Parts: sequence; C-alpha cells; structure tokens
Amino acid sequence: MLGMSVMLLPAAQDVARSHPETVQVLYADDRTIAAPTVLELKQVIGMWHDWGQRLGLVENRQKAQYYHATTEGRRSLLKGDVPADQISS
Repeated sequence: MLGMSVMLLPAAQDVARSHPETVQVLYADDRTIAAPTVLELKQVIGMWHDWGQRLGLVENRQKAQYYHATTEGRRSLLKGDVPADQISS
C-alpha cells in the first residue's frame, strides 16, 4: 500500500497543480475526482491516463463511474462523450 501511494504521489501532485479547482481522493489505485466542468474532468482523466502509461499501470476504463446530482449535469456528461452506461444517478 505504501509503495503504491509513493508511486502515485507525483501524479496526484501534478494533477492538483494543473487543476486546483478539482478535488481528488485517492485510495491505493482507486480515484474519486470532483471537477467543476466536464472539460476539466476529461482533462484530469487524460492526465491520469498519461501518468498511468508512464508508470506502467493498466486501467480498466470500463469500470469508471460518473455521477452528477442533476439531470442537466448528467446530460452535460453525455454531451461530453461519457458513455451513458457509466453515468450514475
């Protein structure tokens, strides 16, 4: 657990510096991300993907779940090309 945390710390710090409005919660290799816009969410996910490749990690993108409290927010996720079956209400 410590090794995974140490390995992911530079990635988490890079994302935090680049996107200070986004909140991240990390537990081992699981992440929860709260971003103010769909565009920023996609940028943060892209950064994590790039970091994962650099670190040699393989992610199962099919497991990702996206949530927004409002119907309008969920529509904005759909418009942002988030797969409908991965959006939770």
